[in-house]
Amino acid sequence: MSNYEDLREREHEYIRIGDILERFKRIDEEYKHEPWTLEQIFSNLNMLSSKE
Repeated sequence: MSNYEDLREREHEYIRIGDILERFKRIDEEYKHEPWTLEQIFSNLNMLSSKE
């Protein structure tokens, strides 16, 4: 998956579920599998959406 700016340019495209899962998996590994707060979950979902 590409970075935030690339996603904003592709605002009319769909994001595959697999791409979303890969993003969450990478972030989860980065934070050593600690429980996520709702704020962390929502901020990651917002980054994936094409419109704020």
